[in-house]
Amino acid sequence: MKTVNRRTAAAAVAATLLPFGSAQAQSLAFPSRTISVVVGFPAGGATDVTARVAIPHLQKLWRQTVIVENVPGAGGSIGVQKMLNAAPEGHVLFLGTASDTVLAPLAIQSARYKPEDLRLLGYMGQAEFVIVGRPGLALNSLDDLVAHMRAASSMELSYASFGDGSIYHLIGEDLKNRSGGKLLHVPYRGMGPVVTDLIGNQVDLAFLPVAGQTVGLINSGRVKPIALTGPKRNPQLPQVASVDESRQMKDLHHTVWLGLFGPATLPAEAAKKVNAAVNDAIRTPEYLKFSAENGTSVPEPGLTLQQAAKFYGDDTEKLRRLARSIKLEAK
Repeated sequence: MKTVNRRTAAAAVAATLLPFGSAQAQSLAFPSRTISVVVGFPAGGATDVTARVAIPHLQKLWRQTVIVENVPGAGGSIGVQKMLNAAPEGHVLFLGTASDTVLAPLAIQSARYKPEDLRLLGYMGQAEFVIVGRPGLALNSLDDLVAHMRAASSMELSYASFGDGSIYHLIGEDLKNRSGGKLLHVPYRGMGPVVTDLIGNQVDLAFLPVAGQTVGLINSGRVKPIALTGPKRNPQLPQVASVDESRQMKDLHHTVWLGLFGPATLPAEAAKKVNAAVNDAIRTPEYLKFSAENGTSVPEPGLTLQQAAKFYGDDTEKLRRLARSIKLEAK
């Protein structure tokens, strides 16, 4: 029988493992196959439409097919979980907002992840909110609204949100807490019912993003603008004052922002490639035109990975603080 020495045995083991090691290295390379961008809501929504505007440029840069995968349900958390359950290579990403990544695990019991399980790889723009009232509301400014909320003799106003624990809920509670006044929360299941009841004078107030149909609702007089939740006026609504112009409620700043996420364990090289591609995509004429038409502002030249991490961390802490202040519990 031929004796196998230690060196021969080691070589045999290495040869056996080589195909597996090569396959593993190839699977971790990014991008090496189709990339799936998961969206936590049905096709046709704002996030889905934005994804489809950016994807042609991402495909061109990565030289790989990029698809949108709509995985709706549980406030976007099912889509987030799908991304987190995939191999952490970058071939499954998630496009969403703080509502999906930060607020859903605070408000929804079935969301089994933490904001820290995700990494913001690319920041794709933001929109402010505008505080709007029903058409018959006899209040014309944020100072008028705060005075009404504080007056002991005044009737309690109601505000609509897109559900318990949504950013719209937290803005309303932030306004109520800062003013020291009274305000009744009425949760709805989406923007459509909110707008219908607001126009019909069934609910007094709402917080709508300055995007999509909001500008048309205001300019047509179907809802009454009160103030923008930003530090200055918005070019799309130049007639609407910012919260910083009020005497009573400066710094009531809230935005809805959109970002492309990967798992926190994503390899550094893949994270760099995704970040560079997103920053390139958001500066294309097509994306800038789309953003301008929809009232969203795009960062110039885009956030680095370090800047994105700080932004995401700061916003997560802000939202957690607000959630604690209203004793938000997962249901």
